[in-house]
Amino acid sequence: TRAAVLDAAAREQLRRERDAQQLKGFQTLYRTLAAWLAEDGRLAEAAAVLRELKEAEWFELARGKGTGSTAAAPVDWTAREQLWKDRWPGLQWALQRSTGDPSATTSAGIGTATAAADNVVASASPARDDGLRVQAWANWITLQPPARARSGRAPAPNSASRPKVPAGELHAWYFADENRINLVIAWPGGAGHHRLVVGEAEVAARLGALQRDLAARRPVTMQLQALNRDIAAPLRQALARHASQRLVLHVDGVLRHLPFAALHDGRTWLSQQVAVVHRLPAGSAITGTAGANVVRRLDALGASLGDAEMPPLPGVEAELCQLVDGPVHGLVPQRCAATRAVASAASATAARLPGEAWLNQRFDTARLRVALAESATPATALHIATHFRLRPGALNRSWLLTGDGQRVTLEQMNAWPMHQRPLVSLSACETAVGADDLRPGEGRERDGLPGLFLRGGAHRVLATLWPVEDASTATLMGQVYAGLGRNQPVAEALRRAQGAMSQSPMHQHPAYWAGFVAFEAAPSR
Repeated sequence: TRAAVLDAAAREQLRRERDAQQLKGFQTLYRTLAAWLAEDGRLAEAAAVLRELKEAEWFELARGKGTGSTAAAPVDWTAREQLWKDRWPGLQWALQRSTGDPSATTSAGIGTATAAADNVVASASPARDDGLRVQAWANWITLQPPARARSGRAPAPNSASRPKVPAGELHAWYFADENRINLVIAWPGGAGHHRLVVGEAEVAARLGALQRDLAARRPVTMQLQALNRDIAAPLRQALARHASQRLVLHVDGVLRHLPFAALHDGRTWLSQQVAVVHRLPAGSAITGTAGANVVRRLDALGASLGDAEMPPLPGVEAELCQLVDGPVHGLVPQRCAATRAVASAASATAARLPGEAWLNQRFDTARLRVALAESATPATALHIATHFRLRPGALNRSWLLTGDGQRVTLEQMNAWPMHQRPLVSLSACETAVGADDLRPGEGRERDGLPGLFLRGGAHRVLATLWPVEDASTATLMGQVYAGLGRNQPVAEALRRAQGAMSQSPMHQHPAYWAGFVAFEAAPSR
């Protein structure tokens, strides 16, 4: 029996390693193609490729379950690429002939060949000559379109291949190729491509050191200034030049672990300069965004007890009392009344939203399903304060802890019906990837939890990059909900709350506020 268990464990480990290698392979393919397109000035197409990478990562994460990939964006082929595409069947036929494949006895159906394409086919023969196969490839690669095809296209693709950006916004795509991190920046009417001075392996090591220092509450300003210089200098310049009020980030790889809000230029944090939001594709779940920023009511779920592996979260009880103006099921009213009185005396800016909360035993799997599937009004946000354990790999390896001690996997939640909400807030998120284990190309588990809720119908998600102290979470989220009550957009409400926290003597260290990240659903094509 023991041998059978060990054999099953070994097989599972081999499967994971195989899947990881396959994942790394297609990630490299997408990123390399995006880098080539960006270098050629075809920035909108590079952005589309990166979006498809996000879709492919989600599909792999969900193992084909859920919404699946959206339809691919139409490709704007150049004349030469169109010729390559048209002659690809001829190349395949020629290569089959060179190996003696009996199915390649005729070229019927491969299209009328140009002289160059005829050379491709003729150069290969059943002689299985490696030199001839190489020549077949070379002839195909060097195909040139006729002059009339070249004259029918705009000579400079840059102006025609530029991401569309609304007024007041700046969009940025970060992704790595083999040597460097690429940054594509787009603003209303323009765009640019930068190759940064650092590679992803170096950034992974620096982010690991930063995470250790954040956890220990050691000084981190110099590290954040160095990361700002090496990663965000072109971004800062573009934000100032175009007076942008909103920064939309499309982040790939290990940079998903970077707290962008805390990047420091020697004078200000990035969150003091602009509202920051991360964008993820959400399939076809979002049917409209009218009034999506309006939050008038709050449903809240909380687990303060922990379990055998996860420690208690004693501040969750006070967190729910401070955020919800209504009953907290599972808690005697007198305890909430005392907590609210203390919170009101301590802060004149925090405000509670009308709603209900469910704590510990009242927050079970059935209540979670109801909360995800229903809401009192279209303007009702959902706040979940519990342990979220995020692990690389499939959704069945990541889970959240309910108040009665059950672990609900993201795979289970992905199969449940979800109601559209303007906002879902998640506190106490924690990744299973330690500071010493950050690797280039990794980080997709960071997208898993917000991606699940966005695909389920949430317009925006607030999540954390690391477990944040209970008391500071309650303070910051109270200020965020107060801003939403004053009709501030989610990213702007978060920006102001982070700014207030960074000025607080008790919570000015970035560990208390910089880990909160706003996500939104990318508009469906």
